[in-house]
Amino acid sequence: MEPALPGLSKAQEFDPMGGKRRIKVHLTRLGQYYAILAAGIFLAAMVRQVNLLLLLAGLVAAPLVFSVFLARRNLLAIKVRRRLPHRISAGDLLVVEIEIERTARRGHNWLLTLTDQVIRMGEPDNDPRNRQKLSPQVTFFFLCPGRPQVASYRGRLVERGQYVFGPIRVTTRFPLGLVEASLEVPIRQTLLVYPRLGILNFPAFQRSHFNHEGQTRLERRSDRASGDFYGLRQWRPGDSPRLVHWRSSLRHNDLLVRQFDRPRHRDVVIGLILRTPDDPSPGDLERVEKAIRFVATLVHDLCRQGSHHIALGIAGKKTEWVIGPSSPGFRDRALELLALADANPQNRVDSFMADIRRRASPESDVITVTSYEAEPLEDQILETIPSIKGEAGRQESESMRFVSSRGWKGTYTVGTKEFDLIFLDQF
Repeated sequence: MEPALPGLSKAQEFDPMGGKRRIKVHLTRLGQYYAILAAGIFLAAMVRQVNLLLLLAGLVAAPLVFSVFLARRNLLAIKVRRRLPHRISAGDLLVVEIEIERTARRGHNWLLTLTDQVIRMGEPDNDPRNRQKLSPQVTFFFLCPGRPQVASYRGRLVERGQYVFGPIRVTTRFPLGLVEASLEVPIRQTLLVYPRLGILNFPAFQRSHFNHEGQTRLERRSDRASGDFYGLRQWRPGDSPRLVHWRSSLRHNDLLVRQFDRPRHRDVVIGLILRTPDDPSPGDLERVEKAIRFVATLVHDLCRQGSHHIALGIAGKKTEWVIGPSSPGFRDRALELLALADANPQNRVDSFMADIRRRASPESDVITVTSYEAEPLEDQILETIPSIKGEAGRQESESMRFVSSRGWKGTYTVGTKEFDLIFLDQF
């Protein structure tokens, strides 16, 4: 038995011996030609009343009957399992393991082909990419009792969303290829595919802060364990060896360790407005997907940095919020919402911006992303987000970015030239 891949979920299995078996048998193309030949010999023997032709017809038909019996018997006493990864992003390599085992103590199985079904769930009327069906196959040539075998198929799911795997169809044409017997294994599993991540060149990660002395400093990504690095000090008992700065220690002939200050906590409010026209074009749908990938990349990077409190709101067919400290758990919850988000042709900007205003404080970083560029949102953003209107700030180019002493505020519309500069969407 081959070792299972790490990070795979618990497999679902099906044992035909434990339930009612529905094995279907039909003739293959070769079997149809063979059956026509046998029928022709039999008819000729009946018309001409030749016993030798009648005997020949029986000899020709015997392999066909024998193939039906062996093909049905070849699908008995098998157990099938499927293993899926816990999580995956769109465009990542997907490896699905299928394990098969003969449960009977005697006998063997030959030439089994397992065909899986992969369906992307969604509404086919609104998005032609939904309800796509894939049929990957794996083949097992020989099965022994008590010796499971594992085969895998690989591929890439390029669209986010929920996929349903199953049922598995087991077929065999053993021994002569004249008939094909099939058995449907009713095991179904779902896999949630997260949005594809890109690369950010985003000013929110390197922005100026004004301290109480009026000086500015550039905020850097916090250390995984302690905070921002600001100096060296002599080694003291109890310090971790991983904090030793060996280059400086050799230069000063003394053990020096890196010292960190407390990480700076930031409150980030992210609003994603998914809106399309009543009759969306492929370009409109692509802008929706790009906005989702941008927010997914932003949340992923913020959770990697740590020391943030994030509130993510999605205004699509449903308005949903997920709020919590930046952590792997929050990242997974946010990516799950983004994976299942759908655009809405109705305008819910006013109520959604009111939710942002209620959740944002004057010191919060507010980032708003919209996929619909038919009508500008400048006035609504300026009137809704606190601490912008009436404060000294500056607006840069066409992106509606505002930097003030009380937090960073910004709105981005997918499809503009500046958006393409801050987000690299690569596959």
